[in-house]
Amino acid sequence: MMDNYSEQIVKKRVNPAKFTFLILYFVFAFIFILLTVYLSQFFDWMIPVALLIIGFGCYGGWYLWSHKGIEYEYIVVQGEMTVDKIIGMKKRKRMLKFDVKSVDMLGKLSEKPADFDEKQFKDCVYHATDYTESENTYYAALHDIYSKKHCLLYFAPNEKTLETMKPFLKRELKVKIFGK
Repeated sequence: MMDNYSEQIVKKRVNPAKFTFLILYFVFAFIFILLTVYLSQFFDWMIPVALLIIGFGCYGGWYLWSHKGIEYEYIVVQGEMTVDKIIGMKKRKRMLKFDVKSVDMLGKLSEKPADFDEKQFKDCVYHATDYTESENTYYAALHDIYSKKHCLLYFAPNEKTLETMKPFLKRELKVKIFGK
């Protein structure tokens, strides 16, 4: 028997505010390092301080730059979906895992019902997309296996991911999404 399997990676775009913060960090760090090196010429005790500041400035810049790239991975296997957050292509964090059968509501974000209220999900809202309200951004109300809470997920599945979820969705959701 063949498993129903789908894997998809969605890259989150770096927003302009975060990119501006990175540029400002590098500018101020560079100015501060130059100022410290300049002052260390006049005060002997400033040499170790200058080396520490240079080290912390470089480490901070490397840390911020390496953690700017965020990706989300959707894996659907036999009716169970896992959403992971990958930070800087190094660190992986599981956001949520749910049974596709537990999805109560699913649809395109642009076609969300007018009476739909995100506040009913309280602190269990997951954004696993790049925050753009594009044509392929979906919302799903579901039951998370780990937190045992009713959660809301914003995600951007491709056709293969939706087709892998299809056999496990409730009938009314299949009709709504796929029209069959």
